[in-house]
Amino acid sequence: MKKAWQYRVGPSNLAVRGAGHPRSRRVLTPDGEFGSAALAADHFGIDRATAARKAHRGIDGWLWLEPRPADRRGATDLRARRGPAA
Repeated sequence: MKKAWQYRVGPSNLAVRGAGHPRSRRVLTPDGEFGSAALAADHFGIDRATAARKAHRGIDGWLWLEPRPADRRGATDLRARRGPAA
């Protein structure tokens, strides 16, 4: 453990997982609904990125139940940020 981390006090947003995190999205899996891809990944014994990839691509019955949250600028996709194609 890094020495600076030994003195960290209080909860961090990085420690919040599942439905309690402000950017989490519910995911539907073959075993039911979970508050986030991380919680579903723990249940299935796979990596969080793998769970998110399955939900994004709709593999094996995995689906996102909520749209992707908007980023801080408010745009939801890259085309909206860049403007019209020239």
